Amino acid sequence: MKSSITLFITVALSLTMSVFVCAKAATTTDKKLQQLKSDLVSLNKDIHLLKEQLLFPDSTRLSLYVSLAVNQNFSLHSVKVFVDDDEVIRKDFTDRQVNALEQGGIHRLYVGNVSAGEHTLTAFFTGVDEESRTYKRGITKTIMKKGIAKVIELKINNNKDPSQVEFDLIEL
Repeated sequence: MKSSITLFITVALSLTMSVFVCAKAATTTDKKLQQLKSDLVSLNKDIHLLKEQLLFPDSTRLSLYVSLAVNQNFSLHSVKVFVDDDEVIRKDFTDRQVNALEQGGIHRLYVGNVSAGEHTLTAFFTGVDEESRTYKRGITKTIMKKGIAKVIELKINNNKDPSQVEFDLIEL
């Protein structure tokens, strides 16, 4: 009887110890997995940056962004952009994207390559004004691309006349 109790206690203690060892091993494995995930995220970020630098080197990169002034009386629906009469992007905005722009967000429209020299950039904006009227407007600007990356913001601003909207192409 005494040996049965001793055997039972020994087995119970062995099982308890094995559970603690397994729990500690699981915790160590979880920490290693978390570190591996973190390393993979960092590596993915580095690969993405290298890929972008390879595909769009600074000497030819053109980046276009769109922003909307806060308290705007204009709801953006779409933007179409041409570089030297070639359409480079046509973007229809979702309600969620427009909401983000209205809260001060900036949306990257396009990243591409253009040669050095003079280029004509044309942007067409479509939306609805505060009275639900369709609003279409275009703007054209000549830009000079040099051997460095060119960044341009297509900015939709408030005008002095509250019923009008102003569109700008700003070189950053």
